[in-house]
Amino acid sequence: MTANPFFSSDALGEFAGRFDGPTLQRGRAYAGEGRVRVKRVERAPGEIHVEAAVQGTRKHPYEVDLWLELDQGGAIVDVDNSCMCPMRENCKHVVAALLNLGQTTDIGSF
Repeated sequence: MTANPFFSSDALGEFAGRFDGPTLQRGRAYAGEGRVRVKRVERAPGEIHVEAAVQGTRKHPYEVDLWLELDQGGAIVDVDNSCMCPMRENCKHVVAALLNLGQTTDIGSF
């Protein structure tokens, strides 16, 4: 089992300042409604790359990429992201994907 750095460190809490209140609220709703599908998780020394699809209000889901920078102990120290929605980054789809990762203890299960 591969440990999930989101489970042991409240990563969204640490990075919540990147998102405004309505974005956090909508992202939490999307995650709670099960709108996130993690497609791939790739680990490399010092980082994790996550590809996810998040169903928004349009017919096709938005593609979200997360790059999680890790320190030597495996804690997340930075999160870069991109989304195919008009906002392009730091959007509700990114919040939903981050929260979805936080709901498992085994990031290798994706």
